[in-house]
Amino acid sequence: MAGRLEGKVAVITGAARGQGKSHCIRLAEEGANIIAVDLQEQIDTVAYPLGSPDDMADTVAQVEALDRRILAYKADVRERHQLRDAIDAGVAELGRLDIVCANAGILPVKHPHSAQHFVDAMDVDFGGVMNAVAVTLPHLGEGASIILTGSTAGMMPKTLTNPALGMQRGFAGAMADFAATALGAQQPELAATSFVIASPDARRVMESTFDAEYTYLGAGALDDRWWARAAATGLLEIANHSWDHLHPALARVAHSRQARADFTQVLTEADADAQIRAAAAYIAERTGGRAAPYFAYPFGHYNEFLTRDYLPRHGEDAGVRAAFTTEPRALRAGDSRWCLPRLTCGHHWTSPAALLRILASA
Repeated sequence: MAGRLEGKVAVITGAARGQGKSHCIRLAEEGANIIAVDLQEQIDTVAYPLGSPDDMADTVAQVEALDRRILAYKADVRERHQLRDAIDAGVAELGRLDIVCANAGILPVKHPHSAQHFVDAMDVDFGGVMNAVAVTLPHLGEGASIILTGSTAGMMPKTLTNPALGMQRGFAGAMADFAATALGAQQPELAATSFVIASPDARRVMESTFDAEYTYLGAGALDDRWWARAAATGLLEIANHSWDHLHPALARVAHSRQARADFTQVLTEADADAQIRAAAAYIAERTGGRAAPYFAYPFGHYNEFLTRDYLPRHGEDAGVRAAFTTEPRALRAGDSRWCLPRLTCGHHWTSPAALLRILASA
């Protein structure tokens, strides 16, 4: 009797040992042919043995004993080009791809902990999964399956250990912790602000477009379902970062001349309405009317039309009371509220110590 996966082809990462080996064998028992991928080397921050060439040879032998085909490849899930080469070669040989099991994962617990432990875990457990999905999607057709293996620890609060700072909470949780302190009690209206892009289509394109500065982006990373919950806490505000950011990856942008990656090209009321007013209306609707009345210029780009004409005349009725550039300095007396400075994490400061130095010098 044919198995449930007769004629199907499955990719399994981390296939040399453990769960990956088990997945290869079980899917083969159900009739699938296998494309098996594994690093087959040790990672220095991992204390337990990872899959080896001998382990992969055993996986191959057990699948072949079931009269199924298996193609084994040595590839690092952290390196998208290696993974792509392996998958492309396997699909070319076996003729199709129906199942993706992004199983490869590590738990770097070797002592003493260092920043590299955190980097390796994120690169394999997060980046490796994103890479597996990215390189297999072009080969998948209707009815295909993608299976992402994770840990239930990801569903629990206070389970992320940073090698330098220890157990961490989410940002809203950190804000709540501070609000409960004596300093927090002195600043009851203190809130963080997340500037968001309104257009759902733009966000979906950005999620699937590589950007070296935002490598964490993947499917759902820019979803708007959390906006209302965040705004309701009073600790994390949601504010306007334009309709579509004039993002260069978009097929079309909300601009009369299709200008991209340059917000200084917003020079007419119609274009400003399309980027600012429309975004404010959408964000207000998605936050249940709790949107913060601020605007952050995309790319930090602004011009005299926006700062001296459009926003002074229409900002209030477009849901904007102040607008922020990325000029890296402290606020000064006489600054226009339509052209306020803003220091950005990752560009102007990259650590708590650097931020404290900036604050001390202000």
